[in-house]
Amino acid sequence: MRLLIQVDTPVSLIALQEPQPTVHIFWVYAVLVAVFGSMAFRHRSWRLATFPISIGIFGTLLSFLPNTQSSYRMSVDSPAHTLKTEEFVKGNWQQEQSVALADVASAEMQCNRDAARIALILRNGEQRFPLGHFHFNDEPQQYVILTRLREEVRQAAQAAR
Repeated sequence: MRLLIQVDTPVSLIALQEPQPTVHIFWVYAVLVAVFGSMAFRHRSWRLATFPISIGIFGTLLSFLPNTQSSYRMSVDSPAHTLKTEEFVKGNWQQEQSVALADVASAEMQCNRDAARIALILRNGEQRFPLGHFHFNDEPQQYVILTRLREEVRQAAQAAR
């Protein structure tokens, strides 16, 4: 997953957050089936064998569920003083949110262990995530976007403690 800054001019900023990769947990189910299957075989218990069989069936059924891969495009229009976020699922437009930058109290980087995401705190206390609600690792472009958003909402730089 990558964050791409498509346009960065004094009047416009457009960034695209590519889809979150889907997690393939086939190997987790395969290891569980192997461990509990070997225990059932070693103890020669058919009742114990129902557990790895049910894990295998559950894992197979999960593989048929559709994967929703969301990507987000954020655009800042400086002359209009607005920020627009669009969500795409598998490349198809799903929804759009727009916020006037005058309604934004601050732009923050929320960290969760070694991952981070950009959050806009509105004056009414509501949080918006212009690049989606997922936390992302190793995305230095987020800081470029965060700095630009802070400039747009005229947020004073925070002093080091």
